[in-house]
Parts: sequence; structure tokens; C-alpha cells
Amino acid sequence: MDTATHSAPGPAAETPGEGAPERTPRLSKTQVVTACALIALVLHTLAVLWTWFAWSGNPGSRGWWLVFTDLPVSFFYGHLTHSSLLVWSLLLGGLQWCLTGALVALAVWHFAAFRKRRS
Repeated sequence: MDTATHSAPGPAAETPGEGAPERTPRLSKTQVVTACALIALVLHTLAVLWTWFAWSGNPGSRGWWLVFTDLPVSFFYGHLTHSSLLVWSLLLGGLQWCLTGALVALAVWHFAAFRKRRS
């Protein structure tokens, strides 16, 4: 054996766990998609509630902003007023943004997996 190409293991390689960096546990695709969907739902809820209470002096602008934020599902409840507009914006708009967050996470996951396979 040629000693120039095959050297003896050094002190860091004596035990496999000592010199190796800690690896973070990987999340499954389902966990990532669920987390992103919930984050999108929470952000939507916070944005709708902030808009509702911060613009309470101007109900017309508040309603239009909620309708604009939740397009296209707001076509189903855009004609409503007052608290029913808030409730339907939280329910249907929240569902829409939850699905949007899940689909974006799924698309990023598949794109990253595709890039990893190609390299």
C-alpha cells in the first residue's frame, strides 16, 4: 500500500460521533406543508383583525380592503356588511390563504427535491 494515498485515520476519525457536527432532524413533507398552511392562516387572521380594528372609523375602506385581500373567494361574501363580513373573511379568506400557503410550500419542496436529484 502506498502511504501517500492511504493515510491512517487521524484523531478526529477515531470515533464516528465525536468530531462530526450535529445534524438537525429533517422534517417530513407533510410537516412542512402543514406548518406553512398554519402560518399562512395565522398571518391572515392577524392581518384581518388588525385591519378590522385599526380602520374601525372608516368602515367602507375596511370592507374593501378585506374584500381585496381575499380575492377571489371574497366574491362569495363581498356584499355582506359589519360583523358578517369579518366572520366570512376569517373563515373563507383564512381557508384560501391556508391552501395557498400549503401549495407554495409543496411547490418549493418539489422544486428543491428536483434540484437535489439533478445535482
